[in-house]
This record gives sequence, C-alpha cells and structure tokens, in this order.
Amino acid sequence: MNPSRETEKWIHELLDGSITAEIQAKLQEVLLEDPKARRLYYDLLCTDQMLVDLHGTPGRAAAPEEASADKTVPFTPAAPPRRHRIWQAAAAALVLCAAGLVWKISRPYPVALSSSPGSHFTIDGSDSTAVRLKPGQRLDVTDGQVTVRFSSSSEASLTAPAGMTLADADGTVIVRHGQAGFITTSDNSGLRVMAAGAIIQPAVSHFTVQFSGPHTCLISVASGQVQVDRQDGKGMTILQANETLDSRDSTTPAATGTLVFEDDFSDPAGTPLDGKPADTGGPWKVIGELLPTKVGNGRLDTSEGFKNIRADFAPAATRNTRHVTELTALTVPPARMWDKRERLGGIEGITLKATDGTSLCTAFATAGDGHRWKLRNDITGQESAATGITVFEERSIVLRCDPIAGRISFHADGHQLTELPFQSDKTPASLAIDNLDGGDIAVKRISVRIVNP
Repeated sequence: MNPSRETEKWIHELLDGSITAEIQAKLQEVLLEDPKARRLYYDLLCTDQMLVDLHGTPGRAAAPEEASADKTVPFTPAAPPRRHRIWQAAAAALVLCAAGLVWKISRPYPVALSSSPGSHFTIDGSDSTAVRLKPGQRLDVTDGQVTVRFSSSSEASLTAPAGMTLADADGTVIVRHGQAGFITTSDNSGLRVMAAGAIIQPAVSHFTVQFSGPHTCLISVASGQVQVDRQDGKGMTILQANETLDSRDSTTPAATGTLVFEDDFSDPAGTPLDGKPADTGGPWKVIGELLPTKVGNGRLDTSEGFKNIRADFAPAATRNTRHVTELTALTVPPARMWDKRERLGGIEGITLKATDGTSLCTAFATAGDGHRWKLRNDITGQESAATGITVFEERSIVLRCDPIAGRISFHADGHQLTELPFQSDKTPASLAIDNLDGGDIAVKRISVRIVNP
C-alpha cells in the first residue's frame, strides 16, 4: 500500500516547520512501521534540499565551506523558519536512526537535469524526461541543450550532439563525445572530468571540453584554472584562462593515412587569400568575391559578401584509385551575424570536388533551415534532413567521402549526424567554400586526409 495522503501532508508539514508535536509523534510511528512512507520522506527531503540549493529560498544557502556533514541543508541565521524546519526533519531522522531504519540522509547532492525548450535527450539509450541523473547512467543530448547540476558549486551544459556518463556519486564525469561546458564556483567542488585520456580537476573556473575526433578533445579554459593529467605520457599541466590543450586517448590507435591539405590561417591579419599557399597543398584560388578575401590570426571568414574559393590537394590525393577522404574543419561564429534574420535566402557550404571539377559531396546550410548543417550527394542531388547544429557554432566538423563503403557522412565533435548513399569512380582532389545572399561560414582550421578504410 502506498503512503496515505495524510502521511504525505504530515511530511510536508514537517519540512515547512508547521507540524505540531502531536502530529510529529504520529508521523514518527508511521515512518518506523512503513518502508514506503520512509522512502517518500527521503525523496521529499532530498527534493527540498535540491530546490533550496538551486534557488536559495527562503534564506541564503550556506557556501560549500560552511556546510557540515550533520546538517542536511545548512543555512545562515538569517532564516529562522527554515532552520527550525530542518531541525524538525533532523529530529525525525534521529528517531529512524535509533531504530536502525534509515540510510544516509546526508547523501551526495542529487544530480539534477534541466533542458532547453525543444531539446531531446536519452538516458542509457532510451528517450527520457528525467530530472535526475544517477551514477552509472549515460546521458546523450540529441537536440538542444541540457544542463547537469552536480552540486551547488558545479554544473555542466551539453549542447547537442553530446554525451556524458556519470561515473559515480562522488562527482566523476566521463565526457564521451561532443561539447560540454563546465562551471565550478568552489575550489572544493569535488568535480572530476574525464575525456579522451585526460583527467581534469578544476578550481574555480569556466572551461570547455570539445571532441575533435573519436578519441581526441580540445580543453579550453575561459576563466580560472584547471589541472589536467594526461595518460599519453605527457604528465600534468595547469591550464590558465584563455589557454587550450589537445588530448588524445593513447589506448586507441592513431588515425592512419596521408595528410593532403591543411591550413590554420596563422598568417598576419589582412593576408590576401588569393594565391596564398596552404600549410599543405594549395594554393588558394578565389574564383569569385564581392570584396577582397583576407585571412590571418587563425581565421578564414566569408562575412564580407559572397565568396567562391577553391584549393587543390597535394598530388597524392589525385591517384587513380578509390580511397576514403576526410575533410575536417573547426568552425567558429562568423563576424557578421546581425543580418541572418533578414537575409532569408542565405546559403553556405564546403564541397569536395574531383580533378575535373565535378562536385562530389557537400556539407551545407541554408537560412530556410535555420543555417543547420545538411549533407548533399552532388552526383544524385539527394539531400539529408537538417541536423541539430548550425554553421555558426564552434564545432569540429568532418565531411567523409567513402566510395568503397558506398556512402558519404557528416560528423560533428566526433559524432556522426547523418549519411547518404554514394557511388562514383571519381575521388576528391580539391575543396571549395561558397556562400551566397548573407550566408556565411568561418573556420579556424581546415584539413583533408586520405585515410585507410
């Protein structure tokens, strides 16, 4: 039998401090005799604790260093009613402890989930609307954004597509793919983040973990500092604000293949793009533009009008055998964003082309689809549905052309988002970047590799 409405009412009275001595004695008898009532009491008490820590009302929640193990929800003397009700709850807990019937009331902070409107996520592979994450569970965000609050002093925001696992109740988190931003407001938050062979232990900080491949990630610190211990033999590193670090899981094999094109645009600001050699392959050729295209300081941005840009790969890519080609680009928000709501015909994309100039496949986006990435087989004209991420986000994207397996695919932050069938005897030998009618794309780095299938 489930606890009665009367028992639930008594528990609420106990928690808000309005319970009388007579009712409290009756409630304690019920809690001693009914395991389901004890579970309800436990759940309501933990929920109450979580809401107080999240919203800080009534009264001000104590700072983490003020908390002590014998108080379920510590508060400053500014809130006598709240302090009174906590002692009431503690009294009931003491009765249960005396009978040997209570577990740890001061258990670890319940890990809370909240999501943006229209978002979608799964827990352990199943669609979910849960508001808590339990140790051992896998969270995967497939659309929108989900915030994970580990404690009153640490939280993470996952932007689709992204996934993490709550490894234990002590604050160990494994980022498995995608991008996750973390904020900690205490040096003793207890948070420990694992990703791609790195263990990240933050002080007061704001940092991001972004996967750039299946087993590699970029750790970026916006403020504060974090300690990074890497398992690749490179030891421990302290990252300060505005510093980044690449990490790779050394337990996984490194990608094999041949680099045939790469440019990180580390030229002086204002360098003309037309005729500029790439770091590997090239040079760049500007076929059409509204204003002269200039690059530098680690950035190529099409914001100054339409562009039609080309670059050839190194000769190794043009051999007459079929192979798998992977184009990787690190996208960032373009400088020109103010016109995106007005220019409804905007389009932007990156294309792989054959030696004779034939377009093979394109990763592109249009204003009509909210500038969300799509995939197109340029041989057949078939297009995929729009993915959940936009051109304007900082992402590591991959356009993969695999005629051997008969498919093309689009990936972001190490996670495949969409694929299409593909058949052609031609192989990619160059890339093209295009934008029209207010569509824009900006990249910090772009590379192409011929990989072993």
